[in-house]
Amino acid sequence: MLKYDITLPQAQVIMYVLEHEKATVTTLSQNLGISQSTISGVVDRLITKKILIKMTCAHDRRLQFLRVMPAVRNYYDNNKNQLLDRPLEKIVSNIKTDNLDIIKNGLTMLLNSLNEANHID
Repeated sequence: MLKYDITLPQAQVIMYVLEHEKATVTTLSQNLGISQSTISGVVDRLITKKILIKMTCAHDRRLQFLRVMPAVRNYYDNNKNQLLDRPLEKIVSNIKTDNLDIIKNGLTMLLNSLNEANHID
């Protein structure tokens, strides 16, 4: 089992990169609602931990896509259901109060976006 000491923002970045093939620092910043400078720092730490790698685009060398390392991808693919089925209370109990506020804000943004998309009040 892979063990990494990761923060909530790092986990958010990892999950986004797992689900989006063309993830960049800019798309992470835009979609997670976190400043580009903060995302850059998070990405750098995940690269140092050998969780993420940067891949240069063949058509435009200025563009760098983010990928999870193969071991992380394999772990996620093999344990996805177990990771997602863990009791929410157990997950939340280990999250710092500041990070719970971030989650609350993110869920509020998601709900607002869903409401706008579906024209629900």
